[in-house]
Amino acid sequence: MSSLASHRRALDEIESNFKEFATLRTKELKGNAADLQSEWREAKEEFSDAKHKLIDHETKKRMFEEAWNDQFEIEPSEQAKLNEEAKKKKEALQALKARMRAEGVQLTEAATVGSPEHTLRRFLVSCDWDVAAALEKVRRMLAWRAENDIDTILERVLPEEKLAFLRGEMPTSHHGFDLRGNPVHLEQPGLFRWGRILGRVDKEDLVHMHIFLMEYQFRILMPQGAQRTGRVVDKMTNIIDLTGLNLGVLQNLRAISLFKEVQRIDQDYYPDHVRRIYLVNPPLLFRPLWNLVRRVLPKHELRKVQLLAGYEKAARVLSGVLEPESVPRHLGGACSCEAGCLSGRDGTGTK
Repeated sequence: MSSLASHRRALDEIESNFKEFATLRTKELKGNAADLQSEWREAKEEFSDAKHKLIDHETKKRMFEEAWNDQFEIEPSEQAKLNEEAKKKKEALQALKARMRAEGVQLTEAATVGSPEHTLRRFLVSCDWDVAAALEKVRRMLAWRAENDIDTILERVLPEEKLAFLRGEMPTSHHGFDLRGNPVHLEQPGLFRWGRILGRVDKEDLVHMHIFLMEYQFRILMPQGAQRTGRVVDKMTNIIDLTGLNLGVLQNLRAISLFKEVQRIDQDYYPDHVRRIYLVNPPLLFRPLWNLVRRVLPKHELRKVQLLAGYEKAARVLSGVLEPESVPRHLGGACSCEAGCLSGRDGTGTK
C-alpha cells in the first residue's frame, strides 16, 4: 500500500536525521560527557516518540483498510457460510428486481441512490431479506413520494424567516464526509429549545424540513461523496453530541411525537441509510433516553450505534473515521468552519 510505504520512508528519514544529528552533536560536545548524555537522551526520546506515532498511524490505516475490504482470516467453514449467505442475498435481489419488472413497479430517478441495485438492497436489509415484504415497502415508498410530491421537494424551501429561527434554536449542520465518502450530519439535540421551536413552527413544517434535508443528503451530498471516493455512497454518518441533554425532553410529549414521526419516515421511506451513529458525551441519566431510542430503531440500526464518553475519546475515534477537515473543532478536530461547526445561539456557530 502506497500510504504505508510513505510512512516507512518518513520513518527512515527521521532515523537518518537522528543519526546525523547525533554525530554532529558528538563532535560539538566532545569532552563534555554530561551534556552529551543529556542531549543524546532527549534526541533519542524525540525519535522514539516520532517512531511510535508513525507506527500507530500505520497500524490504524491498515486496520481500517482491512476492515473496509473484509480482509480477515477466517475458518473455511465460516467462509462457506458467508459465501452461502452472500449467494442467498444476491438471489433475493434478483428476485425482487424480477417481481418489480413483472408487476410494473419502477424506481423514479429521485428515489434512486447510487444505483437501483443499491437502493433495493437497502429495502431488503430493512426487511431481513424478505422479498415480498421489501416489494411492498418499495410500493409504499413510491406511493408516498407521488402523493406528497417528494421528487420536487428541493424546490420548496421553507420561508427564510422560519429557517433563520430554526437555525438559531436547533444546533445542527452537514459537516463534511467520512473516509468512505459518506456525508456527516452533526447535531446537538440537548441544546434544542423545544418550547420555543414548537411554539413558533408547526409540526408539518418541521417534518417538511426533515424530509428536505434527507433528500438533500441523498441527491446532493451522497453523489458528492461518490465523486470524492470513486465508490457508490448511499449512507450517512451521524454525530450526535448529547451535551446538555436531560430527562426534561421526555416530558415534552410534542417533541417525543415529532421524534417518533421522523423516525417512522426514515425507516419506511429511507431504510438502512445510516453507516454509523456516534453518540458523544452521553449524560449520566442516559438510560431512559436510550430506552426511547431502542423502541423506535430496528435491531440492524441499533448495531450501528457507538457511545463515546467524553470529547477526548470522541476525538480519538472520529479522527480515525472522518476526513481530517470533517472532525468538528469542539470535538478536537481542525475543521475550518468560519462561522463555527453548528448553527444556533447555543451552538458553536451562527450559520
